[in-house]
Amino acid sequence: MRLRITLMLLALLAIGASAANPELYLHKKGDLKSAEAALEVSPQWYLRAGASFDTQAKTLSVPVSLLYKVPGRVAIWSFYGGAGASWSRESEQVSPFIVGGTEFLFLYTEYQFSMEKNSEPILRGGFHFRF
Repeated sequence: MRLRITLMLLALLAIGASAANPELYLHKKGDLKSAEAALEVSPQWYLRAGASFDTQAKTLSVPVSLLYKVPGRVAIWSFYGGAGASWSRESEQVSPFIVGGTEFLFLYTEYQFSMEKNSEPILRGGFHFRF
């Protein structure tokens, strides 16, 4: 299982490195590890896809989102927002979400607001690399 996840993350890196203006987002919080690659589809619009694995619950989810990056910067921060969906392998259900976040140097912070009933927003943060 770890080999599959490692291969998936390496594939994301290879896809990201070969695209125009690729970006890589890495996140680890407790038992949850995730990596996502963002590819520019037009100026300010990015398609982001990745994989998240929870080692304790042994669940794999695949989030895909379309992000709009606000042109310009405020001091050294840049902002983005968008919408997407996450597919869970175990429950085989799709969960739509809205995302908003900021990038600061090589770090990022974002909130994911799930569109499902009785769900709490998720605060994520980690490393962000531009190639």
